[in-house]
Amino acid sequence: MAANAAVTNSQREVATYSARLGYATVTPSGAVLFTVASGITCVVRDIEASNVGGAVASLNVALVVSGVGNVGNVLILQNVAAGAHSQWEGRLVLNAGDQLAAGATAGSFFLCVSGYNLTAP
Repeated sequence: MAANAAVTNSQREVATYSARLGYATVTPSGAVLFTVASGITCVVRDIEASNVGGAVASLNVALVVSGVGNVGNVLILQNVAAGAHSQWEGRLVLNAGDQLAAGATAGSFFLCVSGYNLTAP
């Protein structure tokens, strides 16, 4: 885009709001999916989870609040068949330093988290 070209509102929204916040293959040892950067407020809108292991397994995704620790599960999937997929949609607000973490009971899950990264007021 040329330096003097006009930017439409729809271009601003895509550039400003839509973001892949984190992704990982999660095993029983667990993984931090992402940590919110300083000066950012994050809104998680979607979590995609696929059991990529060869057996039935369960998954939990937890909110870890900065300075507090694990405050609870955001998503719990139980007895998910190998190859099965699940999706969570909602609004979960995380502040700077907060994390989203996950762990599986067996095998592995692929997770992809998307939402918005907003500049904190």
